[in-house]
Order: sequence, then structure tokens, then C-alpha cells
Amino acid sequence: MAKIVGKGHKTWKDGSSMAYSISEDGVLTVSGCLFDGCTIPIKSKVPFHHLVIAEGVQAIGIENFTGFDELEELTLPSSVKEIGNEAFAFCRKLRRVHFSEGLLTIGKEAFRGCVSLGGLHLPETLEIIREGAFIGCDALQKVRIPKSVKSLEDSVFSGCDNLGGVILPKGLTEIRGGTFHGCSALESIKIPSTVRYIGQWAFAGCDKLQDVVIPQGEVRLDRRAFGKEEKCIVKGEDGFDYECSVYNMVTDKAWTTIRPSGKVEDHVRVPAYVECHGKIFPVTTIERSAFSGMRMRSVTLPHTVVEVGDSAFENCSELVSVNLGNSLRKIGDSAFESCKWLSSLELPDTVIQVGYHALEDTRILDLHWGVIYLGHVLYGYRGHLPEHSYIEAREGTTVIADSAFNSKFRDDWKNLEGIVLPDGIKRIGDCAFYMCRNLKSVDLPKSLEYIGNSAFSSTAVREVTLPWRKPKEIDTVPFDKNTLFRVPKGTVEIYSKTRGWDDNLKQYKFVEK
Repeated sequence: MAKIVGKGHKTWKDGSSMAYSISEDGVLTVSGCLFDGCTIPIKSKVPFHHLVIAEGVQAIGIENFTGFDELEELTLPSSVKEIGNEAFAFCRKLRRVHFSEGLLTIGKEAFRGCVSLGGLHLPETLEIIREGAFIGCDALQKVRIPKSVKSLEDSVFSGCDNLGGVILPKGLTEIRGGTFHGCSALESIKIPSTVRYIGQWAFAGCDKLQDVVIPQGEVRLDRRAFGKEEKCIVKGEDGFDYECSVYNMVTDKAWTTIRPSGKVEDHVRVPAYVECHGKIFPVTTIERSAFSGMRMRSVTLPHTVVEVGDSAFENCSELVSVNLGNSLRKIGDSAFESCKWLSSLELPDTVIQVGYHALEDTRILDLHWGVIYLGHVLYGYRGHLPEHSYIEAREGTTVIADSAFNSKFRDDWKNLEGIVLPDGIKRIGDCAFYMCRNLKSVDLPKSLEYIGNSAFSSTAVREVTLPWRKPKEIDTVPFDKNTLFRVPKGTVEIYSKTRGWDDNLKQYKFVEK
């Protein structure tokens, strides 16, 4: 055993203390309490290059070892559960880190700027890797993310120029903004089938990435997840020129937005495909406000279009006829608002979202009274809603439109006291029943796949039965605080680890039935 040539200790104001020793072979051993923001007072003329955290230390505090310039090696015990923000940031000579099983969290920018760190063997117990944890680790070449990690936060490996090998675990659900931004050596990546979201610039600057396969299913892919868009021009069969932007070209889920280059009129036929850099891409999205205020009488969308953007056809006062194609999934807010002569709109069965005010001030609404249906979509209600009203959605309804009964704008909709949803319903839109202050009851069918943000906020609903043994992931819990949720036996822990529900367990009550 190497001879101890230096040692010291420090007692903190709360009575806790830390101690250290330095051996003649350059090993610094630290024990005791390391709280956030404390400076570790190492006083020694003997150089050290290897830091050993003693068993019993439970956490490395914020900025504890920031800028330890001579540190080359780090050994952590199984007792450490958390590494604090910037704990080892800018330890520029740090080459090796020995993690132990037991670690749960690596904090924000914990190893930022550790430019000599060449490899990582992360423990299987690790659950959370915070924003920018390994940002700027230029020498890092390979990393395997443990299966216990469900989300990669913003910029975790951003700027790791030599990172060429990455293994992502099955069970990962999110790759957030800039996670691998600037990893110019990364040539391939296998996205697990469990991933549901890839954020902005997540793989931007990964110039060697080609032909990335995105898993099948509901994946929200930010339009700049794999870098900036490419622009091109296409001439339609109708004789008009259209500007197109192609996003995420290196993936099999590339999409193209389109808008007219100038004014269009009469009969518009949106092109289905566009050529860009020698490849053919389907036109998938009508851009926000693309045709707003233009003078056309009819519009035909190709079967490739899956989204009509917000205000895309707003205030097209001469528009009479629209063919939406057979693949459309989303109609944006105010998409056809103030198209005064539009009297019908046939929605394909593929539509899963209809935005706020999508058809406001059109003949479609003028021709309806009471509950308004557009095929399988319950769009809203026209007219006075009497006191103590109950509504039973008709069979075949699969979607409740965004803000369908939003009472912020219609005071008499507050009279709604109950809504009965049929089996087979899949989506309740954002703010669908917001501020229906007398709404007391709602039963959620097992078929439901999405409950929108604030869908039941500011209502009188105080108890809800959640029928799923495997909870639906959500962005924001759609009910008010202190709501009692009755969940299937043995599932409270599952809810506590599901995105959306996990952050809200303290403000809601979960009871197993």
C-alpha cells in the first residue's frame, strides 16, 4: 500500500465534514460530505492524478471538482447516487472514469469540456443523464447508453467530434434537442422502436450520417432534428410554381413542406412529389399560412399530404371545394377559418387532430346546429347549450377536436355537466373541455390513445378512472391539481415512471382499485 504523504479535513457549518489523503503514487482519496458548491480544499505540494471517492459518499456536489487540471483518472464507489452539475467540468486531462453500479444521475454539464475522456462505461443503474453532461468531450469515441435511461436530455453529447459509436437502448423514449449535435464522426445510428420524440438539432452537424431508419409508429420528429432543410422549386400540374423545403433528408421519414411561390387562383392542385439533390421526396405538409387570403375556388391535395398547417387556407373567401386526399392526419388551428363559402369537408379516416377554430366562420358551421360532427370527428357545438346538459358522443367517433367545448370563449358551454365517450375513441384534443366548470364526470375508454393538454382543466371533474395498466405518455396532465386517479391494481409505480404522470404525482392522488 502506497505511503500517505499528505492529508487534511474540513468541517462545514452544519457540522458535517470531509477528509482527504494523498498517496505517494499520486492517488487523492476523498471521504465524507461533499455538498453543492463547496470547494474541496486540497493543500499539498505532492501532485495527484487519480481521484478516488471513498465508499459512503452519497453524492458529488455541484462544481466540487471543476477545473482540476491534473486529474487523469476518477474512481467512484457504489454509494454515490448522483453526480452534481459541473462536478468535473473542464478537467481537461481526465482520461478514464470508473463508474460503479448504484449511480442514478449524472448532472447538467457534469463532465463538460473533459477533452481527454476517451471512453465511457456507464453503469446499468443509471437513469438520468442531464443536459450537456458530456458536451465538448472531444476525445470520446464510443458510448453505450444503459437500458434504464429513458430520455437523453438536450446537448448531452454535443460537440463530441470523435464520437463514432453509439448504442441506444430499447426502452429509450426521447432524444432531445442537440443531443448529438456536431458529432461529425458518427456514421450510423440505430433508433430503438421505443423512441417517440427526436428533438431539434438532435443530430445536426453529424455530416457522415446517411440513411437513418426511424422506427415505425408515432414518432414526433422535429423538422430540424437532422440539420437544416434543403429548398427547391416545383411546377404543379395547375401551372403554378411552388416553393418546397425538405427536412431530415437522411432519414426514411423525410418530409416536405410546400407553399405557392406567388399568388394562385381558380383551381389548385398541389404537387405530390418534388426532386431535391437527385432524390424524389413526397410533399407531406401544407405550410403555415401558405394559401392564406388567396383567390382560388377549389383545392386538391395529393395522397402524400399528412398535415395542413395553421391558417393554411385562412380567409380564402372564394374557396368552395376542398379534396383532402386519403392520408391526412392533422388539420391545424384556423386552417380554413373565414372560408365563407366552404360548405362541406370530407375528412379521411386517417385524421387524428383538428385544430382550434379550424372551420370557424364557414358555411359548414352555418348549416349545423347542436353537436357538430365531421365524419369520425366531434368538432364542437353550435348554439345555446341548456343547463344540466349531458352529451353522448355517437358511435364511430374517434376524435374530439381541439377546443371542441372550450368555454373560455362560449359562456353557455359551461352548462355541460357530463360527456359520454364511446368505445373506439382515440383522441381528446387540447383544451377540448377547458373551463367547462360544471363538467363533473367523464369515463375514459381503454381505446383512448391521447388526452390533450388542459383537456379537462378548470372543470368540476375531481375523480377519474384511468383504465390502462400501461399508462399513456402525456406532455401535461390534462386535469386540475388534487384530482383523484383510480388506477388498476399494481400500477401506481408504473405511472410514477411514465412521462407526464411522473412529474405530477405530488399534486395528484393515485389510488389502486
